[in-house]
Amino acid sequence: MLESTLTALELLFTVRGLLFLGLGTVIGLVFGVIPGLGGTTAIALLIPLTFSMQPYEAITLMGGIMGSVSFGGSITAILLNTPGIAPAAATCFDGYPLAQQGKAGLAIGAAGAASSVGGLIGVVILVAVIPLAKQIVLLFGPPEFFMLAIMGLSAIALSTGGRFLRGLISGLLGLLLSFVGYDAVSGGIRFTAGSEYLWDGISLVPALTGLFAISEMINLSVKGGTVVTSGQANVRITRVTDGVRAVFTHFGVTLRGSAIGAFIGAVPGVGGTVAAFLSYASTLHADRDPASFGKGNIKGVIAPEAANNSKDGGALIPTLAFGIPGSAEMAIFMGVLVQHGIEPGPMLLIEHQGIAFSLILALSLSCVLATAVGLAVTRQLALITLVDVHILVPSVVAISLVGVYALHSDIGDVILAFVFGGLGYFMIRFGYPRITMVIALVLGELAERSFHQSMMMSDGALSVFATRGISLALFILTAFILVTPAIRLLFARLRARGAVGRKRPIAAAPARGRRLARLVVPALVLAVAVVMLAWSYQYDGRTRMVPALTAWALAVLALFDIAAATGTRAGDYIAAFFTGSLGGPEGDEGKPQPMRRVLAACAWVTGYLGAVLLAGFHVATPVYVALYVIKHGKISVRKGVIAAVATAGFIALTFEWGMKFQLYRGVLFGG
Repeated sequence: MLESTLTALELLFTVRGLLFLGLGTVIGLVFGVIPGLGGTTAIALLIPLTFSMQPYEAITLMGGIMGSVSFGGSITAILLNTPGIAPAAATCFDGYPLAQQGKAGLAIGAAGAASSVGGLIGVVILVAVIPLAKQIVLLFGPPEFFMLAIMGLSAIALSTGGRFLRGLISGLLGLLLSFVGYDAVSGGIRFTAGSEYLWDGISLVPALTGLFAISEMINLSVKGGTVVTSGQANVRITRVTDGVRAVFTHFGVTLRGSAIGAFIGAVPGVGGTVAAFLSYASTLHADRDPASFGKGNIKGVIAPEAANNSKDGGALIPTLAFGIPGSAEMAIFMGVLVQHGIEPGPMLLIEHQGIAFSLILALSLSCVLATAVGLAVTRQLALITLVDVHILVPSVVAISLVGVYALHSDIGDVILAFVFGGLGYFMIRFGYPRITMVIALVLGELAERSFHQSMMMSDGALSVFATRGISLALFILTAFILVTPAIRLLFARLRARGAVGRKRPIAAAPARGRRLARLVVPALVLAVAVVMLAWSYQYDGRTRMVPALTAWALAVLALFDIAAATGTRAGDYIAAFFTGSLGGPEGDEGKPQPMRRVLAACAWVTGYLGAVLLAGFHVATPVYVALYVIKHGKISVRKGVIAAVATAGFIALTFEWGMKFQLYRGVLFGG
């Protein structure tokens, strides 16, 4: 091993080696920052460029990309609530509130340091575990995958704070959406309404882009002002070192997130999104003040960012040792290895140890280099939060939708992102947590497939989950995660009842108009549950079983939500049970905004989508940006033209010239 390490160091620390490492790091940061792209797209696009490279040069380039893309994705997640890559969605929940408080530098500093430390810990785990990798990977079968997915879904109960009922409803909606498309068990197609686009299911990147980027831009458009909500006088963009220091102050959080990321990364097919959300949920659960999460708790940035980078080290374990890709990114990376005559598997560590350790070193150094580059420009990046939102909104919407289209060159992805953008805004407006829907979207298909495979293994006996050691351990851990908050709630209620002279707080009844508005969403949810339930019974028993059970559960919870919104005595009891509070039903998110502003904001996004479908991105983008800034934002014509030219120029330079993408040209110009 020492000889292989020295050989790898000798290859890396050459002019060409350092050049390719730096190039890969910069490319990874750029692809991470742009919503909808990410490391998978970067590696796929650069494969042709590696044909003429030496193996170690190609490996170094790819290692630089994989090590830096996670931090790139967190930058826009923090500044604009727009995750550049899917795993960075977990960083939005506390990173963006910190940016709104004028602490963007603090959040980015913490994200960068956590990414570096997490990446290094992931590499250390990779080096330590490779000799034992075969035994570890082979321990996981369908029952273990199912229980792992259920453990991830249990994070729903931990990530909703005082909105437990709404969180469960969001999660069940996400589960139903995850069942759309091809059913891997029966081989049939479900819930597509005749659309061929939906045969492959709900694509995660467009859905996340809509839920976070588009919905947040609609929200900012409605509110106006700047991203920072605490006032420019209180903005501090010089707290980068405080963020770095926080990673080591809360080093236990960093270690836990890194361990979760490496463990989840080593399980083939699960991916970094699950790792980030599990790390976030476990940190929330273990914290003494879980209510502070989602409001700007720095631990909510450190935990997912540590997991984001450490998962690469874990994903390389099955990739290098057995030729089993741990993620989509690793599947494409395997193509790079094969292209250069290197067959992933047990013989790789015997015949090409120098190559393997070159990758490990490149991954390690790129984590540190990406953080250094990112933190060097943090103060400049943080100024984005002071820009008028009416300049940011059209640019971010346009770049996000272009990035979504560039992912598969499919206009259906753009429409899907738009639909989820509207859904995400109303989830923000009525206080339905988006995190639970994301977790369910990620884990739903894995849970259903693994459950059916487990039933086939055991001839339908549920005991299969209790007779296998790892499966049983995951079940006990899941039960512990779910029961602990309930125990805390029980003790809190007992203390409140025992307080002398303590009176039960009476919640003020909401105005009749607001109460009626509060009933609209659960009524719509109930309608969706009924439709999906009826729809599921069109399929055979195995195909409909899990969707039908999910729809039944959603219908029951929607009825509970309707009861809680009525303000009746029974509704108050239901609300108290789910919120853990005797103070009445769950409140809406923020104060209501005038309907005129909401409709105007939605109309602008809808108009842009219509213009894209009709005339393509080239025509629609500059016109949309200029008109939005000038007409809706009431900003000067000069700034509107500058914003339009800058946005169109960035898209042309980055996507068309740099990445050779052919953008959609609209029905008027041949599509």
